Amino acid sequence: VIHMCDLDGRMKIPHLSHPSMRNVSFHLEDVFHDDAARTVRNAVVNAHLDGGYCLVVGVHLCGDLSRRAVQLWRECGADALVLCPCCLPRRRRADAFGFHVVDLARKMRVDGYGLWCTMLYGLLAADNSDHLDAENGADAVMCNMCVDEDVTSPQRSFLTAVRRRPG
Repeated sequence: VIHMCDLDGRMKIPHLSHPSMRNVSFHLEDVFHDDAARTVRNAVVNAHLDGGYCLVVGVHLCGDLSRRAVQLWRECGADALVLCPCCLPRRRRADAFGFHVVDLARKMRVDGYGLWCTMLYGLLAADNSDHLDAENGADAVMCNMCVDEDVTSPQRSFLTAVRRRPG
């Protein structure tokens, strides 16, 4: 089952009514609110009850949506994450994660998008103490970041994370 979440009620999604898409459901909800977290948690529970896995997938997520995808993956217990960040976060608040990536990149003389992806990777891989390792009976987390040279967009970095469950 695939759950799509978006806040834009004007999206044109008539293709979801095609018989081949019967396992896809669209949720008109804000991913920053509890409804989206509940949707992900329910998907995780249902997938595990069916003997399957639950993945959080975000392709070309703009700004803070990428950070939120990492947060949903970490907090809701999904088995894997595939993330392709897009736009850099907007400068809004000094306390917001990544708000300063543009300034940092300029000072460091590095690519802003590459720095943003590195920051997200650090967030993804940081403090896995709640997922120590399979030997201790906890989940092991494996993270990766790569650039897909076959993608023609300049935003072609992919971050992945997989939880390896005990047993």
